[in-house]
Formats: sequence, structure tokens, C-alpha cells
Amino acid sequence: MPSTVKSFVLVDTPEPHRVRTRQIVKAHPEVKELMTRTPATALIGIACVAAQVVLAALLRDQPWYVMALAAYLVGAFFSHTLFVVIHEAAHNLVFRKVWQNVAVGIVANFASVVPTAISFKNFHIKHHVFQGVHELDADLPDWYEAKLIKNYSVGKAIWLFFFPLFQVIRTIRCREVAVFDRYVVANIVAQLAFDAAIVYFFGWVALGYLFLSFWFSVGLHPLGPAGFKSTISPWMRVRKPTATTAD
Repeated sequence: MPSTVKSFVLVDTPEPHRVRTRQIVKAHPEVKELMTRTPATALIGIACVAAQVVLAALLRDQPWYVMALAAYLVGAFFSHTLFVVIHEAAHNLVFRKVWQNVAVGIVANFASVVPTAISFKNFHIKHHVFQGVHELDADLPDWYEAKLIKNYSVGKAIWLFFFPLFQVIRTIRCREVAVFDRYVVANIVAQLAFDAAIVYFFGWVALGYLFLSFWFSVGLHPLGPAGFKSTISPWMRVRKPTATTAD
């Protein structure tokens, strides 16, 4: 790893999730009551997908700029909520059985156009285990991102706008993650069928609305999760990978 990059801080501390969990439970044992599954999350996901489909249908005859504005001001909020539903399903916090949570993630993914729910699950679980390890944590910016963007406001704005693309590129460097499995394939097939139905019944403008809602919700938007990771501090913590985690 390049030692000349100054936007990263290399540390040898253990992965923080497990330590923080013990500290929180010890200080506030009552928090265990919140560690449960919430089936109602599935209903929230279905409601948001339905709302997005209705809005897409209503916008199908509108000019592109009206559609884009609606995606930024309204659609992004639904898409961001659906991302949270996908996150909960990735941790199996909706239903007890894995396949049920997978189904919730796939359905919640419908309004985002791009089949990412199950791939997110696979990479996100790895992030929790190997947080800060450059070769295993897809949530960590790449080395070239630090050199390209640095700490300039304009650069960060551009980076946030293209954040979904950067996030996809990061996954290429990650090891030990199943890029394709049966659930990923199911996600792709179901998503393509949904997208085809949207185009068939409502047209390309409707599909564009759904895509831009997704794009804004994880990028240059007040709700974009990327903003919370990148603008709070000019540096990111990186844990040096050991022989065990890197092999």
C-alpha cells in the first residue's frame, strides 16, 4: 500500500464493531431488548416500492427535468428508506429465516432499477468483520480516491455525485466475497423482470425516475449515506491487513 498517500491513517487497532458492542451492552444492558427482528420492516419496503411505482407512472409523460426534480425532492427519500430496508434484511433482522430476508431485500430493491440488494449483503457482512482492511472492506475508499479527491469541496461534491459508481469499482479489489451465488442470480433475474415491466407499462421516463431516485439517494443528496462517511473528517481509518485477513 502506498505510504505517500496522506489522506489515510494506518492503525493496528482491532476491528471496532465487536469492541463497541461489548461496551454498549455492558453500559446499557437494556439495549438487548432492541436486538430483535421486525417483520413490519417488510411492509415498509412494500409500501415504498408501491409509492415509487405510482409516482413513476404519474411522471411518465413529464419532461425529463420535471422527472429529475421529482426524483431529487421526493423519490430519493423513498429510495433511501428502501436502502435501509435492504440493510436490515442483509442482517436478517426482518424475519427469522435467511430466504425470507433475502426475499425482502429483493423486493425492496425493485424501485432502485439496479440489482444490488444481495451483492450489498455479501459485501456489507464482510465490511463488519474486516472494517478498515483495504482488500476486504468495500466501504473503504480506494487509494486513488484519496489522491484524486483529497479534501477539496468541489472534488468531494463530484465524488459524492458519482458515489454509486465508485462503490461498484471498489468491489473489484475485494477478496473472499461471493460475487455470484443463487441469491445474487435470483436478485438479477427478478430485477430485470421488474424493470422490463416498468418500461412496458409506463415507458423509459418512468424507469429513469426510479433510477435517478436511487442515484440521488446514495450520492449527492442530504440523505446520501456517502456524505456521512466522507465529509465529517478529511481522513479515513485503515487497519493494516494481517497475513490471516489478506490471504
